Amino acid sequence: MADTAKDLVLYKKNFPLGKGLTFSSYIKAIDTIDIPPYVLILEGISQEEHRGEIIYAPSTLLMSQPGFGLADSILRPIILNKFIIKHSAKNHEISLEAYHDSEWTLQVLVSIGLILMFFISATIETGSLYFFIPIILIAFILLMIYRRDIRRYETLYKLASSSSHHQ
Repeated sequence: MADTAKDLVLYKKNFPLGKGLTFSSYIKAIDTIDIPPYVLILEGISQEEHRGEIIYAPSTLLMSQPGFGLADSILRPIILNKFIIKHSAKNHEISLEAYHDSEWTLQVLVSIGLILMFFISATIETGSLYFFIPIILIAFILLMIYRRDIRRYETLYKLASSSSHHQ
């Protein structure tokens, strides 16, 4: 697991733990969450802190479908793939921090750089400003991936306040 001191926290939310819900029952409820084609992995650091990671794990049924390569390239990226859940027993509150994996960021930046170099060189040769189109498109795709990741973490937030998962 990455050290959050050197990783940039891109999402942070503090929320109260639902009435009658313990931190351990909340963690057990998180273990039941199903978010295909992703798998949520939790690692207990202490009684009051757990680290987690969301990894991409496509089913064999999905992989056998025509056009999977395109779907894989759209579904795979996860900007907020690692998180820490901390419990404050004093305030009966949960703190959720999600951050990115540095390796993934490097891969994305290299890919974006190569695409931009191609369009800038094409722009210089033609004298047009078409290189702004891929910049806008890339920014839009990254924003959509970020919003999708936020919705996953909102599920963890809703689980903490839901009375249906109380034990």
